[in-house]
Amino acid sequence: MKVMHLGVTVILFSLSAWSETIYKCPGENNTIKFQQMPCSLQGGGEIIDVKPMPKTGLGLTKENYQFLQERATEQAEAKQKAKEEDERQDALNIERAKVSAARAQARAQQETAQAIRANTAVQTYRRQR
Repeated sequence: MKVMHLGVTVILFSLSAWSETIYKCPGENNTIKFQQMPCSLQGGGEIIDVKPMPKTGLGLTKENYQFLQERATEQAEAKQKAKEEDERQDALNIERAKVSAARAQARAQQETAQAIRANTAVQTYRRQR
């Protein structure tokens, strides 16, 4: 438990202290404290040399950076495919609406033709009388 606490403390301090001096001081109950000031007014405490993190752009390994780049590329491709699918669905919906309108127009024309035939039949019947 102490080792884990010590490791977390060192990591936290090393992230915030790029080129600062860190002091390792004894604490209460045989604990170790890390701080940016000497342990006492007279000084003291072990000075810890904090090395700066390597600069690789994002602080990532090359493999992690490549993974993120590939994932970003895949996400962009998926977004483009989704956009194309949406456009295709919109075009299909427009075509379906055209077919529906054409069917309604055909029904109306059939009804008009039936009415004309019925009217013609009535007029023919009246002429024959």
